[in-house]
Amino acid sequence: SHVRECRSKVEVAEQSLRKSNPSLPVGVVQQGHLARAEPKPAEVNGRADVCQRGDMLRVESSMGVTTLSYPEVRRDEYFAEVLHGERVADPYRHLEDPDTDEARRFVAEQNALTQSYLSSCGIDRALVHEELEMNYNYAKIDSYSRHSDTLLAFFEKEGLENQAVLFTCTHPGGEPTILLDPNLLSDDSTKSVPSVSFSNDGTKLAYAVADGGSDWRTLYVRDVASAMDEKDEIRWCKFTSMEWSSDDQGFYY
Repeated sequence: SHVRECRSKVEVAEQSLRKSNPSLPVGVVQQGHLARAEPKPAEVNGRADVCQRGDMLRVESSMGVTTLSYPEVRRDEYFAEVLHGERVADPYRHLEDPDTDEARRFVAEQNALTQSYLSSCGIDRALVHEELEMNYNYAKIDSYSRHSDTLLAFFEKEGLENQAVLFTCTHPGGEPTILLDPNLLSDDSTKSVPSVSFSNDGTKLAYAVADGGSDWRTLYVRDVASAMDEKDEIRWCKFTSMEWSSDDQGFYY
């Protein structure tokens, strides 16, 4: 009954929209302030399962109604995998490779669509940027974590730094020393350090580096005293944490 009630509300909302906008596309699904028309398949190169036309997005705001044409995207109905005996379709698998011309075009068109709407909102985005920058421009300091009798560690980010810096000191309030500055790992400071793990004796630091927000991570080991990395690295880790063995001969990840 709850499903029927929700469908009834959707139908009433759609009928109301259609009265005020007779040209509203058929098959609209109303959800909040967004109505989306289901795409119709088109014949492309003899394949009727490829969607050639983008969805229509209808956005209602205090400034009125805006209709946007969503970028066209190819839907490959022929691609599927058999998992545990079941055929599982994955029609957009071709977009998972961000380096293909097709994926780059689709991302560029999505960004262009977003910018076209934001630029029409009548808001001075420079003022918004200035306000956000002012609100974010303050020092952010984590609490201490103890890793030996003479080793405390904490992260600190000054003002508008992209990444927090890992410091060490011997006691609370002691002179801090930089152990790891992720801002120096790349020219544009887009490499981050999502996880770290000190050895039990506090002499080694295992840390993971993610590039540009990627889920993939590369693991390194740094000598705490010299702040220099060892030559070993472990690539292609994902959502990885690290934990040293009790004898500090290695770590689990």
